[in-house]
Amino acid sequence: MKKALFLFIINILFISSTVIAYAGEKVYRSDIAVLIDDMPVESVVIKDEVYIDIEEFKNFVFEVSDEGDSYRFIPDASENYFQFLPAEEINVLKNSIVIEEIGEAELSDIIGIDDKNDKYALYEFNGDYFIKLRALEGKYGSLKWDARNRRAYFNITEGMLDACFASKLGISISEDERLGLANKNSDIEYLSFRGQVENYIPNGIGIVEANYTNGDAVILKGNFPEGVAEGRFISYKTNENEVIVKSYFGVNESMLNGSYLYIDYNENTRFEGNYELGTPVGKQRKGIINNEYLFGYEIIDDEFCGLKLYDKPFEKLISFCEIDENEQK
Repeated sequence: MKKALFLFIINILFISSTVIAYAGEKVYRSDIAVLIDDMPVESVVIKDEVYIDIEEFKNFVFEVSDEGDSYRFIPDASENYFQFLPAEEINVLKNSIVIEEIGEAELSDIIGIDDKNDKYALYEFNGDYFIKLRALEGKYGSLKWDARNRRAYFNITEGMLDACFASKLGISISEDERLGLANKNSDIEYLSFRGQVENYIPNGIGIVEANYTNGDAVILKGNFPEGVAEGRFISYKTNENEVIVKSYFGVNESMLNGSYLYIDYNENTRFEGNYELGTPVGKQRKGIINNEYLFGYEIIDDEFCGLKLYDKPFEKLISFCEIDENEQK
């Protein structure tokens, strides 16, 4: 009897250890779309949470490095370039998506570590390492959920710029603290700057605002060392407080540099690509906004050659040096 009981216990322990060795968390393909800075990224669902490949952050103002026992991801706004999802993964109708289990993921011994030395759990799936999107909310951007279209928007560039603005200048700057800028564009009625200023020259984080004679307004957020735009930017063009154009781009030596996204809500079009000192490089694409698709748009031209038409949309705003003399009095 004792021998039988002993064998029974051994069998139970063996079965338990086998389950522990091979059991993982189920991974699902879902109808949830994730866009970072309005660009689509692949995602999976693990334990009812959305996860993305940590390597995706290389496309969005982060330096990501494999340290062996960890993945380091550090903000780096100097430049970044898009690694596009294939058009066939974007041109997917929402009503065609099948929610299904696609495998299992193991909680990895490798962890994610950010620039503040905060640590993040990673799941390994098909040789890649996935981080929970919600874990980054509030630290490196704002996460917005579109329940109707089942899309998660993670705004990194604007979130980091706004956080930098708030830490250096406070939540807001009064109208009296605006700096008027010399304006050589007859279409612009008034050009101003709010942000870090030194000797009446923009010098650091700030916002350029242009009010046009036709009622349009442009807001440009970014860094302006010694009055010259440098790094990553986000811009809005509005009419009667409605956003009609939104764009993300990088600037180096007063020229577009790095990834570029231009969304025209009036025309329902979007253009995405990469630049190297003002010259388009690699693939440039054109899409049509359409909420019937997973990511809210469809690629209609995967080898677009006309993006150069937009290569300096805010030329008058990103290379200013002159200040309105009236503002110095």
